[in-house]
Amino acid sequence: MVVLRASMGFALALTAVWLLWILSAQVSQLRVLIVAALMLLLALFLAQQKKTSARLLAAVVVFVCASAFFAGVGKKENVDAAYEIDRRWILYSPASLRAGLAEGKTVFLNVTADWCLTCKANKRFALLNEAVAERLFYSDVVAMQANWTVPNPEITELLHKYGRYGIPFNIVFGPGAPDGIVLPEVLTPSLVLKAVERAASTGRL
Repeated sequence: MVVLRASMGFALALTAVWLLWILSAQVSQLRVLIVAALMLLLALFLAQQKKTSARLLAAVVVFVCASAFFAGVGKKENVDAAYEIDRRWILYSPASLRAGLAEGKTVFLNVTADWCLTCKANKRFALLNEAVAERLFYSDVVAMQANWTVPNPEITELLHKYGRYGIPFNIVFGPGAPDGIVLPEVLTPSLVLKAVERAASTGRL
């Protein structure tokens, strides 16, 4: 039972770190610091208790706050390929999508959110792939992103249009696919490249 309790505590701590990280994307930094400060006060209170379980919980709270802090620091200082690609996304709006399609562009639309773990896996293992990144961000393809971290009625309407109620959601439009090619939830580099080439073709396949 002691081992099980410790394991569950560690899992909850990781969940709390993740939730704090998600919170940091939705509210101001001041509010995140307030939450972290309240958690530290709770840790200090629990540390004064005589029960081992209370002290263990205090250690978990401190771990959560420290992890969130260092994750935030690392996030600000980590200027790499992922950051460069993040800068190249065009912000989604119905008008910008219509404009791209009206010009005959090939449009890769990525609906994502900071709390979506599958979205992050797709980014890491598919969208950051060298060949995929070259095709999406350094060619004539329009790479468009809709961020659903905070609920947005335009993005929700887009998802419902294609019968989706959750994310990840990726779709490619182009001369060869005016109605769009909906991709699977889990992406691979080959899936993305094949869909883009199909959408970019002059004739529908």
